[in-house]
Amino acid sequence: MSLLYEELTYILRGCIYDVHNALGTGFDEETYHQGLLCRLQKEKIPFRSKEKMILKHRGKAVKGFAIDLIAYDKVILELKCIQSDFLQQNYVQIISQLMWHYSY
Repeated sequence: MSLLYEELTYILRGCIYDVHNALGTGFDEETYHQGLLCRLQKEKIPFRSKEKMILKHRGKAVKGFAIDLIAYDKVILELKCIQSDFLQQNYVQIISQLMWHYSY
């Protein structure tokens, strides 16, 4: 199975690993977020950070949220800094944001 935007995500994964390797473990999500912003800028990768979105139901706002990063106007990056296995709620958040983004 191939990835959608395989070349772009390969570049992004390299940036993510570079930031994590440079900073090491033990920091909060915002620290890694800021490090990744610097790395993306250095690579001249177009991105939007903490894009605010509003989920609407029948024309009324029901939930506001922010997507951590959108790179190349195509790839959503949801950063997680967790000390355990990926939890069900992490998957739910990501799937919800993806469903909203693609239905928008």
